Amino acid sequence: MQKTVFILLFSLLLVPLTYADMGPKPSLEVSVSFEGKPIDGLFAAAVLYCFGPEQRSIYPYPDEEILENKLVEMQDGSDLGQIKKYGLTPKQMAILEKDGNCYWIPAEYSWGGDCSNSKCNFGYGIPDSFRLAVYLPSRQKVFFTNEAPRTNKGLDTYLQADLKQDGTGVLSESPSNPFNTVFSARRFFAIALALVITLIIECALALIYFAIRRKNLRNVKGVVAANVVSLPSLWIFLAITPLGFLNSIAIAEIGIVFLEGAIIRKLSNGDLSLPHATILSAVLNACSFLFGTIMPLFMVGY
Repeated sequence: MQKTVFILLFSLLLVPLTYADMGPKPSLEVSVSFEGKPIDGLFAAAVLYCFGPEQRSIYPYPDEEILENKLVEMQDGSDLGQIKKYGLTPKQMAILEKDGNCYWIPAEYSWGGDCSNSKCNFGYGIPDSFRLAVYLPSRQKVFFTNEAPRTNKGLDTYLQADLKQDGTGVLSESPSNPFNTVFSARRFFAIALALVITLIIECALALIYFAIRRKNLRNVKGVVAANVVSLPSLWIFLAITPLGFLNSIAIAEIGIVFLEGAIIRKLSNGDLSLPHATILSAVLNACSFLFGTIMPLFMVGY
């Protein structure tokens, strides 16, 4: 049994961490134009967030010094490769003049920004309100848009940005069908990948648990079936809910724990009680969710 447990633990460690983000995360797609015309070729963009009084209050320095140190820190280690490849620095993509209480600087956890043919995509940590900095190599210029909210706080937000000659840009909502955020090729691939990795992690943990508790290892088929049902349902729910992302996740995860518990219990043929299966579902979901949420934060150097 010890050999079995060791093999299962080792297989869990082999999960590719670069794809560890199992759960759905907010994403942003921006259609970018210049004076109303599409932009051909490659360019770069960064989501900017308000570096306001609350963030600055933790540093015992003048605002200018805090801002300079923060941008240098980003330059040294943050995941802003989309602008670095053009020889740009975070400082060049920031708005250094205070706008109200805000300095607008790149959001380090808004991953993405490698843009092409008028499309920019971002994922993971999208602020509730943000501006966009867009660099067009053809014009050797950075454009800054107005502030706009993340319109769909459940899953995906679609915006459009029209850049102007004077270096500004108008960021506004783009009409979208919420079901397109699930039933697109990109989202289908993301769901499939998330399902595979979630199954690897949860099945490995479940098998370890069954081996330790001397339960039938075939009970793992209930874990597989539960995830096949629940994970796509979660993505659809988040795509159409009007609630905020964190509220939606909390509500959905509670429902999923009970749904998966019922499925695991049903397919165990009496080997697991309903409370037993529900607790197992809660533990497995907590492990995979935390692994997928927290691990990406350690994948970025700072």
